[in-house]
Amino acid sequence: MPEEIVPADKRLRVVFLALIAAGALLVVANSTLSRLAGSYDPAEDPEQIYQELVVRIRLIASIGAVPLLVFAAYFGSNGWRTLRCGAWPPYGMRVPWSLARRRGRYAVAMGVGNIALAALFVFQAAVSIWSAWFVVE
Repeated sequence: MPEEIVPADKRLRVVFLALIAAGALLVVANSTLSRLAGSYDPAEDPEQIYQELVVRIRLIASIGAVPLLVFAAYFGSNGWRTLRCGAWPPYGMRVPWSLARRRGRYAVAMGVGNIALAALFVFQAAVSIWSAWFVVE
């Protein structure tokens, strides 16, 4: 039986590489952002500075949980579709590079791995929000 090749989607490849570049840019810009956010006058009231930091931590944790939940939904649905159809990548999924469609044990492992990754993302988002809203006071 010949291998079934899933063709690459060039537009998805460009989006994938653009997301990688944007992530690298955020890592590089992190030092500039931290310098802008961390300027406090020591003569100010420490309680007011602490309250501002708590508000910022809660804001960052809440905003940071959104992409985690989006990734969890994507990987969870992808894993579920893989387990239902028994092939990796599942039918209808676009891929940035051409690859062979796998079946059997490999597909089950990829489906379970995607669902486990989705559960990990949900857990990370829950811990982030819980620690920001209930631990930091």
